Amino acid sequence: MGPTAGPALRWCRAALLAAVATGSGAVAHVSSGGLLPGRTAFLLLFAVCLSAAGALLGRRATTLRVVVLLMAGQTFIHGALTAMSGHRGDPPLARTVVPRVPVRAAHVPAGDGRRVGSLYDQLYAQQPGAARTQLTVPAPVQHLLADLTGPHAVMALAHLAAAAVVGLWLARGERALWSIFAIAADGLGAVVCRPLAACVRALAVLAALAHGALDPRARLRPAAGGWRPVRPPASALLTGSLVRRGPPPALLAA
Repeated sequence: MGPTAGPALRWCRAALLAAVATGSGAVAHVSSGGLLPGRTAFLLLFAVCLSAAGALLGRRATTLRVVVLLMAGQTFIHGALTAMSGHRGDPPLARTVVPRVPVRAAHVPAGDGRRVGSLYDQLYAQQPGAARTQLTVPAPVQHLLADLTGPHAVMALAHLAAAAVVGLWLARGERALWSIFAIAADGLGAVVCRPLAACVRALAVLAALAHGALDPRARLRPAAGGWRPVRPPASALLTGSLVRRGPPPALLAA
């Protein structure tokens, strides 16, 4: 578990990552012939990226996390812009109104009292327009699938590789940022915390003196008979000058 980031540091890092993801996703979208939405849509997409990044950057992020977040954010922005604005040359999205056709009573074929065919044949195959039903995929979704498959897959991989390179650059900045904070914390402890602790101790002594807990003259009071100089004994002064000659005392005692 890495060090925890405060709210200001967390959201500043999240804003930087969201801005890079939004900008790179918009550049990737425009470079492939995409159209851009209005300012409100951009702010909404940036807010989504900011919320996701802020939730995942509460601690010091690893290189893998930064790269994955940036690649995911760029892919999300490109896909959202494609779905909202589309690309140049896309057909207009027209809403098809299907006319209401009266439904006839279903005729259930039977043979010898038994059911013939499947349930679909009995209920839906005889309805008008049942054979002409066709699934239509919207043009933005078709273009997004075309960007990720076929000959455009190489361009998509190039965009992801560019996002990975930018993510590595951001991860390097992340490590440098936390290193600066660690060095600043050590310097702050040496420059501010230690003098502050000394000031606190001095204030504690002054507070004790003010309340009478300490008497600064306690060690300066003379004895009852007045001041008496302390002199060392003569034996202590002659210890290094007297030299005894002869056998050791242990041999004499024996």
